[in-house]
Amino acid sequence: MRSSPIRLGRKCQLVSFGLFCRLAVLHFSRLSRWTKCEKCALPVNKRRVKSTQPVFPVKSLLCILVCAFFVGIVLPVSAAPESLRYQRLTIDNVNLHVITIDLNDPALLLTPGVATEEPDKRKSFTQFVKDSGCLAQITGTFFDLHNGEPIGDVVVRGRQLVYAAGIGSALVVTPDNIATIIDSPPSPTGWAGFESVLQGGLRLVKDGQPACNPTAQGFHDRYMQRLTARIVVGVLPGNQVVMVETGHVLLPQCAEILIKLGCTDAMALDGGGSTGIAFDGKCIMSTSRKLSNVLMVVRRSPQEIASLREMAHRRQEAQQQDRLQAIARRRENQGIASLPFFHFHIPDFLAFWITVITGKVIG
Repeated sequence: MRSSPIRLGRKCQLVSFGLFCRLAVLHFSRLSRWTKCEKCALPVNKRRVKSTQPVFPVKSLLCILVCAFFVGIVLPVSAAPESLRYQRLTIDNVNLHVITIDLNDPALLLTPGVATEEPDKRKSFTQFVKDSGCLAQITGTFFDLHNGEPIGDVVVRGRQLVYAAGIGSALVVTPDNIATIIDSPPSPTGWAGFESVLQGGLRLVKDGQPACNPTAQGFHDRYMQRLTARIVVGVLPGNQVVMVETGHVLLPQCAEILIKLGCTDAMALDGGGSTGIAFDGKCIMSTSRKLSNVLMVVRRSPQEIASLREMAHRRQEAQQQDRLQAIARRRENQGIASLPFFHFHIPDFLAFWITVITGKVIG
């Protein structure tokens, strides 16, 4: 596993900035000691010739410009929060681009993006990034190349934009920012109660085990099972989600890689010529064709963050109450008093021991 390039960039920037400041101090001190000779116009030491016409050495200017370029351009600092990170990994000799999203951060929203405003319902991967201002983005689900319609349902911020009654598994996110992957709508009413839904994925991992069966999920395109680059999304323990771009792999190998990444559930999205991934507003890999939908991470508004924190607080209180009720029921089933031993009524406790010691019944 390689170290994060963002943290490495920050360390290099600090070192470069220190060198820049040191060079500036040294060369400005040199500037104060050099002047022009009034007779021959050559730079000489101030100790020998007194003059008021300063000369700035060319080498000093070049050094300062190079340092400034290195600090400002070569290793830019990421604007992404710590709860969103990008890594390049290698598992089973396959190079991976991995974006990890910690959805315990209420500022992050995992949501689909759909090109419904476009005439052909498609736009380029880079245009999706520019229009949304997203923190991270990958290719979305499969779509019809003729009309641009996704093969699965899509829900954005609680509003269903695509009604495909589609096939495949779905990545769903609840209003309290809990993500999971399910194989069908939980109720006949569809996707009510979910803030984000992206359906049409091919299930790869379920409960930490390989679960790849394209035909059973309604995928009959033989090209789907060929050796190709893939975009996958997986759910990790602790309410974390990974968005992964793989090299050319087969579906069973892709499932094994996701299990080694720690995914309990995962599904494959569109790939091949549609493979695209972006982080911090920059495209790591762009697609060769226009897309109808993507999966992106965006920032929530302050009002949404406050509401989400309140929901999380209420959920924790409800979980605590459920735990207390479960403990009380277990004690009742075992015939144990609900109060600990030291909470017995003190006078009754003393009367019991006096009776044991003296043999006389008190009260």
